[in-house]
Formats: sequence, C-alpha cells, structure tokens
Amino acid sequence: MANPQHNGGMSQASLQRASVRINHITIRLHYLHDGQWHMVRAQRWNATGFCFFYDQPLPLGLLPFKRSLQHFDGELVWTSVQQDPLQVLEMLVNEQIHQYVQSLHDQPVLQGRLLQLARVHGMVDDKRRVLASLGVKVTEQQWHQQLANRMAQPLYQSGVHVRSAVWKEIVHEANKVAGVVQDLGNWPGFGDSAQ
Repeated sequence: MANPQHNGGMSQASLQRASVRINHITIRLHYLHDGQWHMVRAQRWNATGFCFFYDQPLPLGLLPFKRSLQHFDGELVWTSVQQDPLQVLEMLVNEQIHQYVQSLHDQPVLQGRLLQLARVHGMVDDKRRVLASLGVKVTEQQWHQQLANRMAQPLYQSGVHVRSAVWKEIVHEANKVAGVVQDLGNWPGFGDSAQ
C-alpha cells in the first residue's frame, strides 16, 4: 500500500473528507449494475466524490456512472444500511414531486421550479405543503403507510470517490444551479412559512 500524500500533516483521504461538500442540492445520476442503468441522486458532493442512497446491495470498487451522455467511473469506498425514517420520507416526497412534474406538459417554468425544489435537501414539510397547494392530496395516514412500506425494504448508502474531469465538469455546472435555488417564499401561500 502506497504511503498517503501529506499536506500540513493531513493525508489525502483526510483532506477529501474535510473539503466542503454541497448538500442542499442533489445531482441526478445513473449507475450501471447487472447491465442496467439505475437512477440515484448524488448528495454531499464535491469535486472528489459524493454519497448516494439506493435499494440494492452493491460491492465496493469501481462502478460506472453517467449524467446524460457524460460517463465516468467512481469507486465505492464505503457502504452502510440506512434506516432513518426522515430520509426515507424525503425520498418518498421527492418521488411524488417527480410524478407530478411528469404530468406537466405545457408548464416548463413550474416544472423547473419543482425539479429545483426536489433537489433541495430536507424541507420535507415545506415540500409536502407545496404538493398540497398544487392539488396533490396525500393524507397523513397515506404518508405513514408509504413510509412503513418503504422502511420494510433495506436502504443502502455509499460513499463514492471520483477522479474524473467529467465529474468535475458536472460539479462545476451543478454549482451554478446551487447558487440560484428558488426561495420557498416565492410559492403562493408560503410567504409566512418562515415565521
């Protein structure tokens, strides 16, 4: 095993973990497993890697990823099983937002705003209020049932280390979007939500 490079007493791995990560915006990616592409959302990302959640076990090591036509390899360096109900609920809410967006064929501005909202990490209650204001009626009991169903399935999280100019370009573009995320105060009926 090669000696880690040091910079002021910190190893490269330590520097990577200590570098700033973006968590309020996700990046939609696909990974290739068993000959099929599967969609995931990169979270806690920076120019050297990201984390993502998925529903099937994956082996550590290199894994092909893509964003549109941009392909790159990432190395899965750690994996854990997640059972955080709030994270699972957020996934369910974001899935509901995406389903609604697919029904909007002639409203590209609203589509874009909703997709940006889904990319924002957290804010589950606000996202649910937005869905309700758009006429998507999901009762508290239905959310609890969906959560129970999803919690019955394992949810995995992995950390990915990436050394790729393609990934760095994806991060550069995502950083542009991260700077212009819409404020929920712009949504009708939500001007008082912060009070």
